[in-house]
Amino acid sequence: TTGKVRELLGLEHNIFNRNIIIIDDIVDTGKTLDHIMEDFKALGAKSIEVMTLFYKPGANDHSLPLKYVGFDISNDFVVGYGMDYNGYGRNLKDIYKISS
Repeated sequence: TTGKVRELLGLEHNIFNRNIIIIDDIVDTGKTLDHIMEDFKALGAKSIEVMTLFYKPGANDHSLPLKYVGFDISNDFVVGYGMDYNGYGRNLKDIYKISS
């Protein structure tokens, strides 16, 4: 993680006065999610709720309003089920903790 948020794709739809649910795989520091939520607020979203499969409360640097959380996990790096480490592990059918 570089600590900087890069926007790769822009939002193609008007979200003014719309109720938004952001679905995320994992929330750790919260920096990216905080950035997205600020952008959506600036675009006039009526409400924003967040759903995440995994949440790392020990790593979170922001006060994020997480409405739906699948599992709280420790501050370890995990791969699988779409999450990767330098491009590896994304296609694993289960979730694995990277051991150092």
